[in-house]
Amino acid sequence: GYLRSFSDYMQQIPIPPNTYAAQIENLVDCCIQPVGARHAVPVQTHEIEIDAYVAHLYGLTEEEFGLILCETHVADPYRVAALNAYRDLARAEKK
Repeated sequence: GYLRSFSDYMQQIPIPPNTYAAQIENLVDCCIQPVGARHAVPVQTHEIEIDAYVAHLYGLTEEEFGLILCETHVADPYRVAALNAYRDLARAEKK
């Protein structure tokens, strides 16, 4: 009943090319800033956007992303915001 991680196993994990590297890096930087240095935007807002970018990187559909959010028991306001962020990215990609 335990998980052992070896480099052979880790090399088998599919990691897509990060086409959103700069955007995700900016969001992570916002999350790790000290509380006083942050803008009025809560960290959860940035985390939601990061989740949406990662879902797009792995090619998840909106339905699959929504299922993951439900199964991980994300609170309703954050789940809705994450799905909205996902949709915004999808619209931006179509342009």
